[in-house]
Amino acid sequence: MRRFVILTTYPEWTLDIVSEMYQSYAFSGEKLLERYGLDPDDGAVAKEKWVMYLSALFGDNQIVRILAPQIKEWTEISRGAIAADAVRVLAYLKEPSALMAIDKIKRSVKNRQVKSAAEEALQLAADNMGLTSEQLEDRLVTTLGFDKKGTMQLSYGERSFLIKVNRDLQVVALNEETGKSVKSLPAPAQKDDAKLAAQSKARFTQLKKDLKTMVTIQAQRLEESLSKQRLWTAGEWKALFVENVIMQKFAVGLIWGTYEDGQLINTFRYMEDGTFNTVDEDEYELPSGSLVGLIHPLELDQSTLEGWKTQLEDYEIKQPFEQLNRQIHVPEDEDKNKVEYDRLPESEFSPTAFPKALEKYGWVKGPAQDGGWYHEFYKEYGDLVAELRFSGTSITYYEGLEEITLESLHFFKPGSQKHYYYSDHKSIALGEIAGRVFSETIYDILRASGR
Repeated sequence: MRRFVILTTYPEWTLDIVSEMYQSYAFSGEKLLERYGLDPDDGAVAKEKWVMYLSALFGDNQIVRILAPQIKEWTEISRGAIAADAVRVLAYLKEPSALMAIDKIKRSVKNRQVKSAAEEALQLAADNMGLTSEQLEDRLVTTLGFDKKGTMQLSYGERSFLIKVNRDLQVVALNEETGKSVKSLPAPAQKDDAKLAAQSKARFTQLKKDLKTMVTIQAQRLEESLSKQRLWTAGEWKALFVENVIMQKFAVGLIWGTYEDGQLINTFRYMEDGTFNTVDEDEYELPSGSLVGLIHPLELDQSTLEGWKTQLEDYEIKQPFEQLNRQIHVPEDEDKNKVEYDRLPESEFSPTAFPKALEKYGWVKGPAQDGGWYHEFYKEYGDLVAELRFSGTSITYYEGLEEITLESLHFFKPGSQKHYYYSDHKSIALGEIAGRVFSETIYDILRASGR
């Protein structure tokens, strides 16, 4: 059944276009976009946003190919409103490629209006599917076209190349005739099919770009999962980290744990041969009913921590991000009864670089007040929120912005309030904050400040 959109602004000839579409199945949503304008230089484009919604009703995933780069372009020329509308249009498509594009926009675009539209679209899609936003994001993780063995063939006609992802998460190619590894595909020889060779070279180049983007996004997601102690069921974990050959590479380089009531029970590592290993290198069987998460070094005794470090060194495995050597921070005894942490760095910081760094670690800016200034950063940890107050700066960058200074750090429970930052909340004593939450919060702030 077709879904219909109520369009508040449209020219009188809109119904003529709809009629034309019904009379001609060849008149697709993408042709509508091309015919009636997505020119970013056209000042009237915001009045014609109905075109995008209508195209979603009659279009397919080709609309993603048109709108995704357009959203980026609009965002870069300060057309946040129309870019946000375009994000909502992508959500109408209900196509996996559209949701993947929205997820990429959410993580790469800095414009708050556009980012919020992407977050809302993904949350709505997750709600409709009966999933959390994190579960939906897991399902959007692609294999980039690699088979279950982690390989792909690119053909030049008479000869072909075997493409793999190595343990360092880089694309490599093997000449199947010689068995030699090559960093890039060669120019076609006289005996090669020129058209196939050109397609394969283009695909290989795009694969390298796509893998680099994917590695950046997934490393960021996984580090945030460590920071916030996200837990997967054993089935969810295997679907993401065993069945996806690229995510396997991440799983091999990290140390995992099984949890009950938030407490660590056992630690293990996923091996390249598909088995599980303990710190003593005994085989481990993952219980089917367990909850799995990334361990934090705060949870390990010194012997276990050093044992895992040694095992990774022995296997010459480099972690995709800092886990075992992660900084640990605990409140001083004299601070445990305090509700305000006041041992923050006292230097002055860039009004652009510091916020950007915190956002990378999962923090969000507080609401803009008079003059477009904001004075808080927030990070959500389930039913707990960290609030970092600072001297304030403008939401919009302009020449001459003053350096910022940090003022105080608090933790509170927002309850059921979605927009908790508009209300006052009772701060919680630092000694009552979970060790991982406190440590990660301080670690974020110190990293953002360059320490």
